[in-house]
Amino acid sequence: MTDQIDLHRANLRALKNQVRQKRLKNDRDDDLADEIQSMLDNIDDFFEYGSCEDRRGLFVTGPAGTGKSTALKHILQTNPALQPYRNEHNALVRPALSIKLPKESKTNVVVEQVFKALDLPAEGSEKLLTPMMMDALMAHKVKILHFDEAQHTVRSQTNAAFEAVQDMVKQLVDWEEWPLHVILSGMPRIERMRDDQQIGRRSMVFPFRRLEIESDKYVFAGLLNEVSADCGLQLRDNLREDDFLGRLCKSTHGAWGTAIGDIRRACFRALTKRKSELTVSHFAQEYERNTGALLKENIFLAENWEQLEVKETLKAMRDEEEK
Repeated sequence: MTDQIDLHRANLRALKNQVRQKRLKNDRDDDLADEIQSMLDNIDDFFEYGSCEDRRGLFVTGPAGTGKSTALKHILQTNPALQPYRNEHNALVRPALSIKLPKESKTNVVVEQVFKALDLPAEGSEKLLTPMMMDALMAHKVKILHFDEAQHTVRSQTNAAFEAVQDMVKQLVDWEEWPLHVILSGMPRIERMRDDQQIGRRSMVFPFRRLEIESDKYVFAGLLNEVSADCGLQLRDNLREDDFLGRLCKSTHGAWGTAIGDIRRACFRALTKRKSELTVSHFAQEYERNTGALLKENIFLAENWEQLEVKETLKAMRDEEEK
């Protein structure tokens, strides 16, 4: 009996890992891939013709859980033109560099993170290191520089510190000697940088928005079908109804990535209980586990769910993610 239990757990762990590893496609993925391909075409224009379009910045914005970081990561890791390689001198060339910024990233932190990503030491003052960073980016032939969690350059900064970040972005996207293109991804507040006219006219915005149940019902239905099938589970009929899809949308704040995570966890709960069918109770139990919600507060069970707010403990956790 113990051996059978251990085997079940091992098989379940393997299946859960397989399901987590599978990437689900966002409706915005292809459009974002096209934007990045346009950047690469613009870079090719620079090398072939000596000039290119001035717009070298891209702001990819959206609330937490909407899928922006996952989409960017996938594109940067799979576009053949952006993969690292060794040149004729056996030196490592990295056409794309992706950096996740820590909280409260002032310009000195940004510079240090670039050196770290290039596996280079960063010793000296910011004034000394900034031109060295530019030289290093050119030497490593970095064409696309991506800063994720870019809201950390905006949050809790003095005006002087924020303007310094703006100046650095301007310097990077207005580089005459090298056609560097910069992607900044993060919460919508990063668009404040574009209030600077030079950055505004040299950049574009690609927003990821929250889903709405009336127009995006098919998205939630599609995610339910795909994830449950990946887990080998049947869907109880009422999970296909508008009422349940509305509850799922509300509980996830309409965030595409959050919905995927919540559906997976509900499926894993069903599998742990050795069930072959996914039901509302699995979602309700996961919601309670995640928020501490009482029965009357549980969006998946309460009759007045449309009037409820997502449980405060969940809201607090997600607010913290967005800082």
